[in-house]
Amino acid sequence: MFAFPVFALPLGYLALASWFFPHHREESLAGSFGRGLALGLPCALVQILLQGLIPEAHGSFLFVFRIWWERFLLPFALAVAASRLLHSYEDTVRTDAALRRFTAYLFGCFTVLGAVAAVRYAGDPGPFVLFFYPILAIAGIFAAVYFLERSVTEAGIFAVLWIAAAVLASFAFACAAYLFEARLEWLGAILSLAYLGSSAYLIRFLLK
Repeated sequence: MFAFPVFALPLGYLALASWFFPHHREESLAGSFGRGLALGLPCALVQILLQGLIPEAHGSFLFVFRIWWERFLLPFALAVAASRLLHSYEDTVRTDAALRRFTAYLFGCFTVLGAVAAVRYAGDPGPFVLFFYPILAIAGIFAAVYFLERSVTEAGIFAVLWIAAAVLASFAFACAAYLFEARLEWLGAILSLAYLGSSAYLIRFLLK
């Protein structure tokens, strides 16, 4: 049953490259995906070292902050920061082609991070681990592409506001994940799918 959390991200990349970016194969999307795989390994190691900074608080709403930190804020911050080793953020958002490569890079990075998470939670095969964390990870990738593009192209206080919006969006994702812990799986599933649809809509301009 752990096939989906392990293979959802690479299959998502293949679907994106084949069906949604079919006219952009000359943009080295596979190379960007591969670089994401390579940088995903050190990101996973750093995540393992830092994820315990916020303690778990099972049975309390405060547990949402641990979910936020461990599954969304920390891994996405690491992945975006690691991309700086490849290109400046200005180069990353300079063209739609560069943003498509960044999208492929994030899919590669989260292929590794998702596999590590699946192994870690192999003893807790709930619907969130098996199905909805990969869905939220894909939604987060699309949202990260959008928010990075907005925060880099804006200046001054507007850039700060876009960064704050990205952080708040990651917390909203964590709240959807927390609903599975609160035994409100139906609501968590609805929100997860809604986040996926809305984040994909935000980057629809990349499909041109």
